[in-house]
Amino acid sequence: RAADPAQALALLLDGKISRPGVCNAIETLLVHADIAPRFLPAALTALAAHGVEVRGCARTRAHAHADTVRAASDDDYAAEFLDLILAVRVVDDLDAALAHIAQYGSDHTEVIATADAAAAERFVRGTRSAAVMVNASSRFNDGGELGLGA
Repeated sequence: RAADPAQALALLLDGKISRPGVCNAIETLLVHADIAPRFLPAALTALAAHGVEVRGCARTRAHAHADTVRAASDDDYAAEFLDLILAVRVVDDLDAALAHIAQYGSDHTEVIATADAAAAERFVRGTRSAAVMVNASSRFNDGGELGLGA
């Protein structure tokens, strides 16, 4: 909810389109309901411009232009697409985001974009992933980026 929209969009695009076929690419985007009206239209337009197929919940589709977002299935939220496909869900709060991650996440990498330090700390402590990023691209969870080699 406290994310800088421009920063969140930059993290999303880097994490999804730079190399979509790798294990640290973003596969699911969760958007707080309070910022969805401001963030999703621009994000969905940018994703479409880069050829990303978006699969979203009904609340996500309400912010899309025409029929540019397909209906997401539960399987989509657990999928490792390794392609220019992204599942998107609007959530009411951090608890809902953490519950979604607990149910569908891969335990590989999670990212939160926020200016709220308490929310960031709660997110870091509330996920069980190998790497949890705050205001950083998922692409940083990589051997080369971490100084561990390729």
